[in-house]
Amino acid sequence: MAIATDERDPLFPDVPTFKEKGYDVVSERYRAFAGPPGLPQNIVDFWAKVAEKVFENPDFKKDMKKIGQPPAFRGPKEANELINRMISRMQKLVDKYNLAK
Repeated sequence: MAIATDERDPLFPDVPTFKEKGYDVVSERYRAFAGPPGLPQNIVDFWAKVAEKVFENPDFKKDMKKIGQPPAFRGPKEANELINRMISRMQKLVDKYNLAK
């Protein structure tokens, strides 16, 4: 058993990271809103503002931490960059461990 984060999770301090086990695997825990390609920017901006307000809510922050999902708001550009980094990391793992076969 291992967790795919840079550091051990405070909720599971006895569970080592994959890196500790010798595997170069790190994956952020996140949730995201998504829409269809070509969504008008004003709609993207509207929902980004709604999401940001939710993330600012102290009760939301507290409840997310309780379930092991520390809240971190990212706007549309940051979220897109995060997803692209994740895709790149996952592709490297697929290639490194020959998982496509």
